[in-house]
Amino acid sequence: MATIEQSIAQVMLPETYMNITLDKVTNSSIGLSGRQAAEHMAVNTVYQIEVGMCPGKKYSTKREYLFTIEDAMNKGTSFTYTAPSPGPCTYQGDVPNPTQITLTDCTIGESTIYVNTTSVTANMTGAVYLVRAGSYIQMDSHPYQVAEDVAWTSNANVAVPVTRQIMEDQSTVSSFVVGNPTWTVKFAEAIPHTVQPHDRLQYSKSSVNFIEVL
Repeated sequence: MATIEQSIAQVMLPETYMNITLDKVTNSSIGLSGRQAAEHMAVNTVYQIEVGMCPGKKYSTKREYLFTIEDAMNKGTSFTYTAPSPGPCTYQGDVPNPTQITLTDCTIGESTIYVNTTSVTANMTGAVYLVRAGSYIQMDSHPYQVAEDVAWTSNANVAVPVTRQIMEDQSTVSSFVVGNPTWTVKFAEAIPHTVQPHDRLQYSKSSVNFIEVL
């Protein structure tokens, strides 16, 4: 049986457009929406992602994938969604190999990630940037968006401000990536589909919405 990720790739992608938003959660605990209760995790925002669906898929060749998607929509099943690359979430900065940017420190509840750039081997001269506002940094399954441009410097402790609170300590982070984030999400709503003439699959909406699961 196809996975949810495989089914989405077959039925809904490639993306025709992509919108990413942060919604603040204030003094509330919502169990089925993908938002983790505040008493369990220090967080003030969750990502919501709207993806424009690619039209014109054939129903007869996608039925297996449709069943998997509908089951996930109805049951609120969690899965992973990776932003397209190249795309709006691709690394924005001047370091040729961003994998050479490593994590120095981060603290739960803070809004700053500290990184080490001393292993960068490129000749970084002139008006260049480590990361630009809008870039993404991912720690384990949690993406964080950079809040402002950060100028290049070779330093073991460069501060990078992000747009939401950190959800883990440096001692517990096992994966650190700059650019091309992957979210853990679920479908925000169930979208019915119909079969149109000439075996064409059509959803009732032209886009699908995911909400981050924390």
